[in-house]
Amino acid sequence: MTLTYSPIVRRILFFSVITIFFLSSTVLIIHSFGYRYSFEKGIFIYTGSITLKTNPQQVTIDINGEGLEKSKKLNYINSSQQINSLRPGKYHLDIKSPGFQTWSKNIIVESGKSTEFWNVLLPRETYETQDIDLQNIIGMYPSPNSDEVAVARFNGEEFSIDILDTDTLLAEKIFSSTTYTRPEEWKHNIEWSPDNEMLLIPVVPIPEKNNQDVHFTTEEQLPSEILLLDRETNQSQQLSSLFLPDSSMKRSFYDIRWGSGNNDIYSISGTSLIVLEEKGSREWERRVIFENVLSFNFTASHIYLLKENGMIYEVNKDFEDERQVTTSQPQEFDSKSRISLVMYDEHRGAIHSQEGKLWIWNKGKKGNYFHLQKENIQGTQFSNDGKKILFWSDTAIWVYFTRDWESQPNREENTFIKIANFLSPISNISWMKQYEHILYTFQGSLYVVELDQRDRRITSKLSPSLSEKPIILQIFNKDMVFFSKPNETNGNILSSFLFPEEITFFGF
Repeated sequence: MTLTYSPIVRRILFFSVITIFFLSSTVLIIHSFGYRYSFEKGIFIYTGSITLKTNPQQVTIDINGEGLEKSKKLNYINSSQQINSLRPGKYHLDIKSPGFQTWSKNIIVESGKSTEFWNVLLPRETYETQDIDLQNIIGMYPSPNSDEVAVARFNGEEFSIDILDTDTLLAEKIFSSTTYTRPEEWKHNIEWSPDNEMLLIPVVPIPEKNNQDVHFTTEEQLPSEILLLDRETNQSQQLSSLFLPDSSMKRSFYDIRWGSGNNDIYSISGTSLIVLEEKGSREWERRVIFENVLSFNFTASHIYLLKENGMIYEVNKDFEDERQVTTSQPQEFDSKSRISLVMYDEHRGAIHSQEGKLWIWNKGKKGNYFHLQKENIQGTQFSNDGKKILFWSDTAIWVYFTRDWESQPNREENTFIKIANFLSPISNISWMKQYEHILYTFQGSLYVVELDQRDRRITSKLSPSLSEKPIILQIFNKDMVFFSKPNETNGNILSSFLFPEEITFFGF
């Protein structure tokens, strides 16, 4: 039986098919551009998306308590994941991975925008640690390339330096003394030469024992001697005769460090900046290069000087072309205080006084700023790009933004963020690898806190058990953390764990 249609019916069917085709095409095109129809409102709504970059990379994502379908997880670009076609509104996001702590936040998806989280960190629930045969740790100091660490130890009678290979975790003792030591709470670093072949070691004499305990007075917190240790021979020499020929060494020079890219040694004696220039075969020539200097700092191309008038000056590596960088003296500046200078470049720097005052110099793109912080500031660190400054007191952590931060969450130039506040002292504060998280110790435990304050700022506790006075060192290029843990007897022992997780290409 053959069906036949009249011309009118055929015409109606033809135009119906054409209409359906165009309507379907229009809906598909609108859908492909991210629009969804809302039956509640009777209109098309432009959807949004979520972009995530996580560590670890292999995670599961729950939205409002429901697992995300694999078909919606798109675009593993730059090891990130993008979730598309989300209606505007509030969502609860859970990011999980077996053996890791869960990352959870309430987020808002906006029409036509991607809500971005580029630094989602999930610490492990438990870390496997590896002990290293080094006890009584009082300090750790990485080499310029981070392949080695100088580990300072003191058992009450002997002060020693071991060189730890960060690949093999094997250590070799290169220095030992029963005359000198360095207090565990010192801020004076052991300094590596740029070629990794020499070490500068600030020390004080070992004081008399009192009830089997070693005690240091406030006066002894300044070095009474600097030892120059040659790794090739494992021999050390005192620098007092080189810096101060009259031998009036004790507490007369400080702020000692290597030059940038060479083996020259710089220090301040009184208010004179002195350089010991290496002339070959470990021979040195002493020169006074600048007067009226309170502190100095190096960048790749310049030397920066903080002078007694409170101004910062810039000179080249040949000590020429002196140029004034700042134009006004910092508020409440005291030239009689012991002061340290940290410069990122000619536009950004920080001045830190022994009394805990911090001045931040920022010649930004929107204005010039000179801030004074007086909350007993204990330390400061720039991020690798110079856009952020981390600083802290005994009980609080802040971050200052020197430039606009255009990745989400957006931050503006010349803004401060208080990251955390504590009721008891914190220690070992430092940036983490991506400069969006901060590591610190509090009440005997190790924590990591994120900068992203959207919904809430997530703080995670890491599992390793720390010693009573913990010492922490991160090695960024190897994703390692070294720490001191309690020993079975007295003192502590060195241990390590891998953190954060290794990032691979496209997450595979």
